[in-house]
Amino acid sequence: LFGLRAGLRRLTIRDELPRVEAGIGRERPVLLGLVTVRSATPTQLAECHIVLAYGCTRTAGWAEVAVYDPNSPGRDDITIGVDTTDPGGARPLAHNVGLRRPIRGFFVLPYRVADPAPVAGPLRRAA
Repeated sequence: LFGLRAGLRRLTIRDELPRVEAGIGRERPVLLGLVTVRSATPTQLAECHIVLAYGCTRTAGWAEVAVYDPNSPGRDDITIGVDTTDPGGARPLAHNVGLRRPIRGFFVLPYRVADPAPVAGPLRRAA
């Protein structure tokens, strides 16, 4: 079965990029898991990262996702670029995310908006 599964880059372009575009098209930020390693060792997962996508533009053969990176607070120039002409290729994605490793691909993470008041209220009183 492993030989029948599409590669990470192909899955990013074919499946995840349209999900990012759909969420942003509905004016909702999209939580992304960034894959930086290829390993069966669970401790290597700490090398991966999470960002929040808030914009996406496409031109012929290229998609650029604007993201908020918690490693670079206050910056609005952080992007992840994807060459969509070669989905089966092995090149990492172009990026200026605050990571020391290349980004191999990304996937949309589920989340729901919640009111922080029930948690923040007791914390505020304790301070």
